[in-house]
Amino acid sequence: VNDPKTQLTDREKLRACIAHRVEGVPQAVIAMMYGVNHGRVAEACIAIEYAVKNTAEVYAMAVAAKKATGDDT
Repeated sequence: VNDPKTQLTDREKLRACIAHRVEGVPQAVIAMMYGVNHGRVAEACIAIEYAVKNTAEVYAMAVAAKKATGDDT
């Protein structure tokens, strides 16, 4: 049975986001490549961008905390 795919794996989400945001590949093309609708590609980009933004913010806060306490380890 060839059921339509309804989700992207985490790796596919990352690859889809890079293809769309960095390489400029239209979401519809990426969706066809993975066999999902273009809404899944949009969701993937949002999820990846959110994760990257939060990771950068947490890292910046950790660096600032280390500087404030004089901890240079």
